[in-house]
Amino acid sequence: MKEDTENTDSPKVDPAKEKYLQKEGSDAENSVEMEKIPKDTSSLYKSAEVEVKLERHPNCIVHLQVTANEHLLKKAHEEGWKSVRKDVAVPGFRKGKAPRAYIEKNHADAIESRTQNSATNLAFRAALQLVQIPLLNDDTRVRCTVIAYTDDSATFAFEYETHPDLPSIDLGKYRKDPKVVRAEVEDREIQESIEQLRLFYAKWTTVIDRSVQEGDYVILDVRLAEEPDQTVFSDTRFSVSDKRMAVWMKKLVMGKKTGDVVEGPSFPDPDFTEAQKADFTPKNALVTIKKIETAELPELDESFARLAGVENLEELREHIEHMLSNQSEEHFLESQKEDINNFLIEHTFDMPRSLLMAEIKNRKKAALENRERAQEIEAMSPEEKNAWNEEIATKSEKAIRLFYLSREIMRKESLTVTEEEVQDEAIKTLRTFGPVQIDPSNISQELLALALSKVILEKVQKLVIARSQGVTPTTDATT
Repeated sequence: MKEDTENTDSPKVDPAKEKYLQKEGSDAENSVEMEKIPKDTSSLYKSAEVEVKLERHPNCIVHLQVTANEHLLKKAHEEGWKSVRKDVAVPGFRKGKAPRAYIEKNHADAIESRTQNSATNLAFRAALQLVQIPLLNDDTRVRCTVIAYTDDSATFAFEYETHPDLPSIDLGKYRKDPKVVRAEVEDREIQESIEQLRLFYAKWTTVIDRSVQEGDYVILDVRLAEEPDQTVFSDTRFSVSDKRMAVWMKKLVMGKKTGDVVEGPSFPDPDFTEAQKADFTPKNALVTIKKIETAELPELDESFARLAGVENLEELREHIEHMLSNQSEEHFLESQKEDINNFLIEHTFDMPRSLLMAEIKNRKKAALENRERAQEIEAMSPEEKNAWNEEIATKSEKAIRLFYLSREIMRKESLTVTEEEVQDEAIKTLRTFGPVQIDPSNISQELLALALSKVILEKVQKLVIARSQGVTPTTDATT
């Protein structure tokens, strides 16, 4: 069972891992350009053991040039020779207890190597403690170069990723996009829902002895003539009427029989608005007529209402209106949440490259684990695949930015998240795959991290909505 990580605004990777010192390693793939920022002016730090020149580079890269003094190098030498002694066995002495003079005389090269390793680690730890800029997470690699090394001084260059410096966000500046509105339920929508319900309870008859005519229903496959492997509709029922079928499609199927394959251009309906016509892209379509049907619809009476689980047509209409109102409200809230997300990510900041690359990799992996989606991706043209890669990269960057920004808002606003909230969100995600029995103790850490991101973002969205309405958020909305 996999979350839809191609489109979610929560990151698949967990940017908030604990931070530990790691040694250097190779770089990741280089296919995505990150935001470039000017390099900060270098800063100097000094302690009893090291002098540090700090530089900040794009993509949250920290560069430290660390000069260790004689005091630190002596400490490193002590660690070095003692480390070698542990591995040396000398007749007459227990292993690890040989005299220092013997060790230094007979194992000078090993001592020198381990002393330099110790000096490198001691210098880096001392520099981190001095500059107080932590590593990004427990997977962060540290690149180290030895610039100079003598008995009384050594200079190293260290480079690693850290967390971004986040901008301050004034939530009071959020203004809802005027296009984000709560749509009122119209009578035609209620009538359409009732009509769809009648079709659900209709008696269907397959037509075998004539061609398609007005008022029929047809089961169609629709493909693009230029790309026949790309299916637009498969086994889809259409009503052959001016009200419910596109003009171009009706023109193609009228008078045709079951099994016919017809080809023709699509074009906008005459009653399209100018904007709709401008957005319409004509395509040459291949239409396969798989079945012709007629429908005997139930009468609009109390018997029909009872089929739908209510007592009369008035109750049916009220029930449908209530359902459509709830759907409209859900759509409005989702649109406003997306509007808030767009407001948040307007506040740009430099971002660690490794997180973006890991997020892209995980989203692609999740997409390819779905067999149908993998087949769709495999069938893409080079241009479509490039567009898909760009879309994945854009959504990955947005998810990580929202994670950092929402977490920072949570911190500043002193909001909290409980383990129960995270667990409930994870269970809700699992239940989207069906009515499965869920043991909370067996929920993966990956899914819990994703659930945590969702809960944090939702709390921030509720807070922004409340502030925009001049309302003080309740405890339920924020904790």
